Amino acid sequence: MRIQSRYGHSMPRQRRTSATPLAVLGGGALFLAAGIGANMELAALSIAVFIAGVMMLWRQGEPPLLLVVFAYPWVQASVPTFSANLRGVDINASSFVGAEMVWATILSLLAVLALAIGARAAIGSGAPNISAAARQTALSRSMSAWGVLYVAGVILSFVATGSAWVVPGLTQVLLAVAGTKWIFFFLLAFAAFAQRRPAHPIFLAAFAFELALGIGGFFSDFKTVFIFVALAAFAANVRVSTGGWIGGAMLAVVVVLLGITWTAVKPEYRTFVSSGTGSQLVTIDYSTRMTKLLDLVQALGPKEFGEGFENFLDRLGYVGFFGLTLTTVPHIIPHEGGALLWDSVSRPFMPRLFFPNKPVVDDTVRTNFYTAGAAGNSEATSISLGWAAEMYIDFGALGMLAASLLIGVLYGRIYRVLLFSGLTGPLFGMAAACSVLALVGQLESSFTKIFGGIVVQLLVIWVFAKFVLPRFFPWVVR
Repeated sequence: MRIQSRYGHSMPRQRRTSATPLAVLGGGALFLAAGIGANMELAALSIAVFIAGVMMLWRQGEPPLLLVVFAYPWVQASVPTFSANLRGVDINASSFVGAEMVWATILSLLAVLALAIGARAAIGSGAPNISAAARQTALSRSMSAWGVLYVAGVILSFVATGSAWVVPGLTQVLLAVAGTKWIFFFLLAFAAFAQRRPAHPIFLAAFAFELALGIGGFFSDFKTVFIFVALAAFAANVRVSTGGWIGGAMLAVVVVLLGITWTAVKPEYRTFVSSGTGSQLVTIDYSTRMTKLLDLVQALGPKEFGEGFENFLDRLGYVGFFGLTLTTVPHIIPHEGGALLWDSVSRPFMPRLFFPNKPVVDDTVRTNFYTAGAAGNSEATSISLGWAAEMYIDFGALGMLAASLLIGVLYGRIYRVLLFSGLTGPLFGMAAACSVLALVGQLESSFTKIFGGIVVQLLVIWVFAKFVLPRFFPWVVR
């Protein structure tokens, strides 16, 4: 049976599929390729956590958002194990000399699993009509209409970004407003896939624009646009075919290759764009930056690319600082008893506009304190312990798992409220949920900044859904 939209687009009724067989197959292949070695027990635990997470969080007809929230930190917690196996060494023989890498890996994997369990418990059962309703909205307007909405979001983003540093007391709010452009990009991408027009010039232009913006920055955040395209594609398709999975795998390979290339060239590139100041300030115009970046990429040889690959794996795996924390807490520094979590939760409700003396959170300083100075004093980057390590510092091993479970519940409830709220509507709810949650799972992210960002983004989304969109674009939230 097929569903007919108001503009004559024909939509097949959703068929339910399961990603579990693919997860088992992929996990088994990974274990055979890189799991057998000096760290085989850790590899087996990693594969088991991966399969369990996919079984719990894959939901046909919805954006695989919570699966991304789970999968990204799972990769970060697992990479050191598989990398060490491929090198034929014990995981403790890593660049983090003296770190408790085995215990840090186990705790990180269990924290990610606890987060997945909490999210699954919070989202409840699916709604069979939500994907059809979202597609109906996407099909109700032409690609030109969705393109206009995206352009409006981009203009608003540029205005908000330019104003953010002019009014320091409202910087976080204005940056959250700027971040809403990803909501409108998701809407455009969803419409392109729902209308079976992923090669539409408007969508391709938007994708190229966001990719170019991401590549040209100090941190070269190119992965975000790929994540949102993947989320929209999986959410918009009625049934994910074998070709869809292959396309997703190819997309992941492209992102990894870009990541390796960026890792190989970024030290020299950052020095160039900051004019050697050692700060995160970009002082070079865009065209000059891109010319320099292209020159650096063209100069890469097999040796440089190989070194970039090894550095990419070392950077992607994020349990080293946690492993060093285990050597100091609680042996030298006692557990904080919830002080870090309380600071995370209370900070968003103390806006700097009214609390100008609120202390600034310096991730590198915090990391140095709990790891005996392992983060150094680089001004060009901010080095965080990550949310799992922070929960351990607060509550110990068992308490960390309980806190991770509650964090998962928080993410799951946000997902469910946004998707099933009558205020947002199915399609805008999907886009808003992706904007809020797409990157919260990263192990290197401090929960202090994660939670603050979530609160402000939810406030901005509520204002958009309540006052702005119903007036100017009512069909988006209808």
